[in-house]
Amino acid sequence: MIKSLRLPTIAAALFVCITPASAEGHYTGVGIGSFSMDAGAGKKSAVGGYVQLGHEFMPYLSAEIRIGTAGQATRNNEKMQLDWLVAHFIRPYIDVTGDFSLYGLAGFTVNHSSLQIGTASKLKKTNISLSFGAGVQADIGNNLTVGAEWVSYAREADATRRATQFQGLNVSSMTATVKYEF
Repeated sequence: MIKSLRLPTIAAALFVCITPASAEGHYTGVGIGSFSMDAGAGKKSAVGGYVQLGHEFMPYLSAEIRIGTAGQATRNNEKMQLDWLVAHFIRPYIDVTGDFSLYGLAGFTVNHSSLQIGTASKLKKTNISLSFGAGVQADIGNNLTVGAEWVSYAREADATRRATQFQGLNVSSMTATVKYEF
């Protein structure tokens, strides 16, 4: 499954990196915050983060790729972890004022998660999930913005089969963001 994702990921990266100079502009950023994980029996959060690379290819619309991870979350005798994620988003936005804007996120995420119940073997799963989110951002300098966002990266948990046929985690995040536009 991972091999089948190489071509779309490479194509998206090339799209972001080699867009003509007449386009609106590139940006890079980071997000750090709380990543909520659920294997089907209840949520628990861990600190996580991502780096992003994006391109605004027309006014009010950009595309971006995020690569991230989160720490281990323990709930009772369950240890859940988001080992890595690669998210691909289209990001429409609207300016509320000259320095303040709202945006949405829609796309898909490839993620690898794991679950260990008690002393049993660690169960691992790689999934592709539809993803969506929303955020706010404020310009604080010529090329620098700060913001906050909520994103649902994955909805894969199955409480009835989590101990025998782990299907993945439900993963969402609430993060603070910093973005540099160049």
